[in-house]
Amino acid sequence: MNKRHRVEHGATAMARHDVRWHQVRAILAIGPLILYALAFVPLIYLVGPTMVLQVAPPLIAALVAVVGGLFGMRAGVLAALLVFLLHILLLNLAGRAGWDIMTGIQLPGALLVVVVGAVIGRLHDLHETIKQELTERKRAEEELAASKAYAESIVQNFLDTLIVVDAGGKIRTVNPATCLLLGYTKEELIGRPVGIIFTEEAAVVDRVFRFFIEPPDVRVKALRSLDTIRNRELTYKTKDGRLIPMSFNASVLTDEADSVTGVVAGAKDITELKLAEAAIKKEKLFSESIIATIPESLLVVDKDLGIKSANRTFYETFQTRPEQVIGSRLTEILQDKEGKLGTKLTRLFETRDMLENFELHYRSENPGERIFNIMARGMLVEEELIMIQDITERKRAEEELRKKEMQFIHAGRLSSLGEMSTGVAHEINQPLAIISLIAEGRLRDIQKGRFDGSVLPQELEDILKNVRRIDRIITHMRAFARMAGEWESVGPEEVLDNVFILLGEQFRIHGISISREIEADLPAIEVDANQLEQVFVNILTNAWQVLDESAEEAEREGKVFEKRLVCGISRSKEEAGEYVVFEFADNACGIPDELKTRVFDPFFTTKEAGEGTGLGLSIVYGIVTQSLRGKIWVEDNEMGGASFKMALPVGEGRNC
Repeated sequence: MNKRHRVEHGATAMARHDVRWHQVRAILAIGPLILYALAFVPLIYLVGPTMVLQVAPPLIAALVAVVGGLFGMRAGVLAALLVFLLHILLLNLAGRAGWDIMTGIQLPGALLVVVVGAVIGRLHDLHETIKQELTERKRAEEELAASKAYAESIVQNFLDTLIVVDAGGKIRTVNPATCLLLGYTKEELIGRPVGIIFTEEAAVVDRVFRFFIEPPDVRVKALRSLDTIRNRELTYKTKDGRLIPMSFNASVLTDEADSVTGVVAGAKDITELKLAEAAIKKEKLFSESIIATIPESLLVVDKDLGIKSANRTFYETFQTRPEQVIGSRLTEILQDKEGKLGTKLTRLFETRDMLENFELHYRSENPGERIFNIMARGMLVEEELIMIQDITERKRAEEELRKKEMQFIHAGRLSSLGEMSTGVAHEINQPLAIISLIAEGRLRDIQKGRFDGSVLPQELEDILKNVRRIDRIITHMRAFARMAGEWESVGPEEVLDNVFILLGEQFRIHGISISREIEADLPAIEVDANQLEQVFVNILTNAWQVLDESAEEAEREGKVFEKRLVCGISRSKEEAGEYVVFEFADNACGIPDELKTRVFDPFFTTKEAGEGTGLGLSIVYGIVTQSLRGKIWVEDNEMGGASFKMALPVGEGRNC
């Protein structure tokens, strides 16, 4: 039990003692009065009235003294009057006139009794007053001692440093934590100016330990102990010369007259905080340096898409200044009139999601017509980091490259026409031969006068049929030779049919057996039919060349080899959507696993030098994956050869 608790316990015990003493005094005061009343009448009959009247005044005085001593002056006087009245009453009861007691020595005796009662009562009052003052003083001293002990205990056990200085700035006391941190003993510090333990100048130290006189040119009102300062930073200089940054909170100390007697200041070691702040500052400077050198525009926006900061590249790109940008909405600067960008950016707030590859076309006097790629990332706070890439030149370069690729593809198409010329010529020669034969026969009949007009309609019909066949071949060759670019919805098998108009005779000449496996009810696909035909032509041309090579190798080995090609069309449903899948499977030698990933590389070929460019399948890959938004791959098949498979999305066009 500490000292404060002991004082409180003592006060409670004293209160109980006072109650018991008052009870005893009441018994002592009332008891004699009762005894006097009970003994008065018997005394009159035993000793006689005269004797009773002679002893009554001293007895009454004694009783009054007892009452006065127990209860004070007013109680003593009141007791005297009550006893005299009781005495007269008892005399009357005993048969004597009460007024007789007022004669002789009775009246002076009565006055004496009253005076004695008053004097003794007054002495009692003085005694009680002195006793009460002594008790209260003792109690106050004990409470003060307990309070001082309690305060001293707090000071001694305070984990942070604590310093008390007087109004003149000299150290009055320090706690053990201060001595331990600084390396001084308490005796070395008491009475010394507080500035000796700091690196700062005296004026700076005074702002903490004598802040109650700031500013000096203004009359300072009386301060109370609640007048404080907070988070003032000073640097301790220890006895061995180490420097320790500290954060101080200080309060004034005042006396009963409201005069400032000193300051008590507690301080926390903020070395770790300072190191962390330095690291953050260094990191911030490093980040700002990186951001300043990044060639893309970087911005931070708030939840309302108002710009909070931007890097130098942004100002240079948009030919503007910070005062024109900070606080403005990004969507207004970027001319997001339809609100598409704003909607996507708003969804990112307080998430870690990202917005990537949002293409924005921008037009203004400065910087003119530009194309920007917008990327953004949420930061789980009410801010968002946005990067704006100027991809104008890249887009122009890509467009130029696309044009070059289209020209290259067109050149490849023309090259394919050259390779197909023999088969196409044969395709045209057949109907021409039929037409020529009919015309020559009818001409001879006319010359010899044996012309039969009845067969003419049928022969003319045959001529027109073959003319249409030639026209279809020539028309398709002309369409195949055109530049790509016309998108349309076509049936998958229709494109395959058109290709075999050009290549059918070529496969027949090479002795290749062609079969089809076409799934029923195939959906239409939206494509550039010209480009798709180019893909089929390149794949089929590659197939007949490989089949010819396999046949030649089998012939050298004395084996029989039947050249076969299977063309299949099916549909496939995947998570990404529905596709139409084209497959061209041959029974040649196949493709080794290590080459399957390289067959679509530009200039890759397994032919002898000078026999191939290695661009046919590369063109196929570019058209399928970039222009037609599909996918293409190669795998082994059951016939021992290779299967080229191509999947094109259903219902998607050029804007996918």
